Amino acid sequence: MIDIVQFKPEHLLSIELQPAQSMWRERIISGKQTNIISLPGLAFSGIDGNKVVGASGFVPQWEGRMIAWALLSPKIPKMAWVQIARKTKLEMVKHLANGTRRIEATVPVGFDQGIRYAELLGFKREALMKSYQPDGSDAYLFACVR
Repeated sequence: MIDIVQFKPEHLLSIELQPAQSMWRERIISGKQTNIISLPGLAFSGIDGNKVVGASGFVPQWEGRMIAWALLSPKIPKMAWVQIARKTKLEMVKHLANGTRRIEATVPVGFDQGIRYAELLGFKREALMKSYQPDGSDAYLFACVR
C-alpha cells in the first residue's frame, strides 16, 4: 500500500525514473512546469514509506483540453501501480465531467509499458508524431475524448 498525496515539486527530484522517462525531469524543472503542475487538484504523487515512486497529473492547455503526464519508477510495487492507475483514472473522469473535452498523452515509440499504461487508462492511439521527443525520437499521441 502506498500513500497518494498532493504533488510537490521536490517529489520530481527523488523519483527513480524509468529509462524512457529520464530526460523529462530536467525539462520539467528547467521549463518551470512544476509551477503549473503543483496547483491543487492537478497532480499527485505516490509515496511508498518515505520514497516517492511516481507522480502523475494534468496540465491545462486551454478550455476543454488537458495533457496528462506520469513519471514513474521502474520499482513501483505491483499494488502501487493499481493505486496510481485508479487515482489517475478517477481524476480523468472528474476532469471530463467538469468541462474537459479532450485529455492527451504522449508515449515514446518502443516504450511498451507506457503504451500499455495509456491504454489501461482508456486512451486511444491517434497518431505517430515524428521527431517529437526532445532527443528527436518519435512518439505516439494518445487521447481520451468525451
